[in-house]
Amino acid sequence: MSKKACLILCIILAVVVIGEAIVFTCILNEKKNLPKDATLIINNEHIFTDYVRVRYYKASLYADLPLTEILKCCDMNVEWLNDNTAEITYKDKTYILNYAEVSIIEEGRDNDNLILPLPCGYRVHKILRRELILDSNTINGFLFWLNVEMKIDIDYDSSLVTVTCGN
Repeated sequence: MSKKACLILCIILAVVVIGEAIVFTCILNEKKNLPKDATLIINNEHIFTDYVRVRYYKASLYADLPLTEILKCCDMNVEWLNDNTAEITYKDKTYILNYAEVSIIEEGRDNDNLILPLPCGYRVHKILRRELILDSNTINGFLFWLNVEMKIDIDYDSSLVTVTCGN
């Protein structure tokens, strides 16, 4: 076999190997983009809930989490007024959670919704039996606005979300 034929064969073989590697990588990345069920730990306590998911979106890792469960574990009082409305009390302030509008408004203030997604963020919301499921970044933004120290660690590979509140 001539050097030229050998070089062409090596190039073809390299293209095939690289192509297979790219396809394999795309399949792995596509699987990582799929949401998957996860376990939720808040302040070292396993929280039993029907709906916790982890997912990638535009190379960022997110979790879909139960908002009121997290609020309760961050020393907030959540009192249900009816199936669509809850009153949240924290540090002498009252907030109204409204499922129909997917909003939290500070009582006595204008209609400034405090649970908006961050710019270029990923917005998830779902309502399950008196629980509002929101994405981790929206929850982080709301609690940051309230000056609540909180950290959300998301491990996609082990399907684990750990939330630590401290204030």
